[in-house]
Amino acid sequence: MKNLIKIFSLLILVIYCFSVNASNSGIADTNQVRVITVIKKAERYIRNNGIEKSIAEFKNSNDIFIGNYSGIFFVSPLHPELIGKSQFNYKDPSGVLVVQEEINKAKSGGGWLNGRWRKDSLTGKYQCRRIYIRPVAKNYFIGSWYHYSSDKQGICLI
Repeated sequence: MKNLIKIFSLLILVIYCFSVNASNSGIADTNQVRVITVIKKAERYIRNNGIEKSIAEFKNSNDIFIGNYSGIFFVSPLHPELIGKSQFNYKDPSGVLVVQEEINKAKSGGGWLNGRWRKDSLTGKYQCRRIYIRPVAKNYFIGSWYHYSSDKQGICLI
């Protein structure tokens, strides 16, 4: 009987995990498409106009950041006070060297970084943030992001 209860409990847990992921996947898919579209458009602009002109163009962007492999950011809508300053050794509250992680992602060809618990600058609430990074113009990278809700335990599932 105890084994039957354990198996039933495990089955309930598995069903719950799939339902949480399914409920978040529609939101994630829409946001992923939006972020990738923004990044592709920015990549085209950089290719056609060069990095210097692109930095000037995106300076007032709300959804793109541009940094270089030394950890200096040139466009940063979330932290404009840090533009021109090296963030190479910046650690988030959990101890992750986030800028180095972004640089390494760019150097490896780009892609998604898993969700991190961050303050949404638009709402002021803490949510998960997922970032998409792409290498551009030799030693530069661009990125964009979206916010989403964590699970009930406060864990960023994506």
